[in-house]
Amino acid sequence: MVPAEALLLAAFVLDLLAGALGVTFGGARSYGGELHNAPLLGIRAGECSPLTIRQSVRLMRLTAALFFVIGVGGRILVQSAL
Repeated sequence: MVPAEALLLAAFVLDLLAGALGVTFGGARSYGGELHNAPLLGIRAGECSPLTIRQSVRLMRLTAALFFVIGVGGRILVQSAL
């Protein structure tokens, strides 16, 4: 079972991604043949398309690269201060 805090953090991140892409995630979906209604995340109900998927991958890669550079730069600064 996933802790509630992790689910809240995931929802927060997905909401930010939906807002950045201008789409809405969530709503009715099926898991194992059973219908579930997920909360809607995002600011408007735009259609997800292949372009939206490419934009989300580009955004995730940019974010990963940015955090990598920040992490390496921080490590270099800490090591040079010692």
